[in-house]
Amino acid sequence: MYKKELSKMHERVRRYIDISNDMFEKLKDIQQLDYIKAELIKIGGQGKPYRSIIDAPCFKQKIEELFDKPI
Repeated sequence: MYKKELSKMHERVRRYIDISNDMFEKLKDIQQLDYIKAELIKIGGQGKPYRSIIDAPCFKQKIEELFDKPI
């Protein structure tokens, strides 16, 4: 009986660890997106849609420098 209870507890702990790890990954993604949005606002200014900032040829150089990738 003790071994069964212990194995159930271990299973529960593993499940909670998996849930916690998934939540941590989601938080990292949200923080990365917030950083990208903040940088796009710095480049294009407040109130301008993100898509128009990315599509504008005048911001192309700054965006490539920000992400280290050609557009």
